[in-house]
Amino acid sequence: MDGKIAVGHDNGKIQTVNVDGTNRQIVNASHFDGEAWGLQIIEDKGTFITCGDDNLIYEYSIKDKKMVREAKVWTYDMYGGKAYETSKIKSTASTLSSTPVHMQARGITYSEKWKHVAVSNNYGDVAILDYDDLTKRITTLYKPREWCEVMTYSPNQEFLAVGSHDDSIYVYKIDEKGYSLHWAVTFVHSSAITAMDWSKDSKYLRAIDQAYAKLFYDVDKQEQVTEG
Repeated sequence: MDGKIAVGHDNGKIQTVNVDGTNRQIVNASHFDGEAWGLQIIEDKGTFITCGDDNLIYEYSIKDKKMVREAKVWTYDMYGGKAYETSKIKSTASTLSSTPVHMQARGITYSEKWKHVAVSNNYGDVAILDYDDLTKRITTLYKPREWCEVMTYSPNQEFLAVGSHDDSIYVYKIDEKGYSLHWAVTFVHSSAITAMDWSKDSKYLRAIDQAYAKLFYDVDKQEQVTEG
């Protein structure tokens, strides 16, 4: 191959290297330990980001069809050198990954206004990372009691909705001071939240759960819209 060798590694990376061992370059990469879970298109960057069981976040260029950046879901440095601790019931999604549960990512989303990346682990903790420096953790949201596979920022970027496998939805208000819990939708859904989307005016939220219920909410009034 024009004096190069293509090498496939067991960590999901493809590398090229000259036959004399020089000029090693990573051509592409993928998740490799367990499953890939999170996916979010970043329209203003022409990329998409993913997360999975392997403690990795990848960003891919849609035009160039290659991985352009990688980061970690969890590191000691993000949490001031402290080990991970949780008081939650350890009800997690099944996985074949060898990675510790708090490093297994389940959902990911992006805020264009705030330049934040929200990523949830397999316990339900949601880390808010700085998109421009994914090693920088801005805060962590701990309200969800079980793992979360769906999260979405509102079109006006004032809210982050998190759907949990504890059958609840957590809507956070965002401003210059950070994230604060605006509304917890509890004891309405009978099963895990699997999909959500917003109305264009960011007033209404629609959610689907594992029991096939599709319910609507007025986020401003903090009430269910029963007529759907």
